[in-house]
Amino acid sequence: MNLSDRIESFLNGNVIENKKILAKVTHKTLRDAYARLTGCDGMRATAFADYVKDSITFQEYCDTNHQPPQRTI
Repeated sequence: MNLSDRIESFLNGNVIENKKILAKVTHKTLRDAYARLTGCDGMRATAFADYVKDSITFQEYCDTNHQPPQRTI
């Protein structure tokens, strides 16, 4: 799976499985890839990268994005 596939899988609910792999990618790369895939840049893309890198909680990520992915926790 490439980076876009991983992000898409994350957004479709495979949070834990993909977060572990995505955490190995730099913050900037995550933010940029999320923005390209979703068309959402700025706060939403930053919140995604922050959550993957454990800078914010899942709840803070959800609050920023207003529509959380289906959680598999």
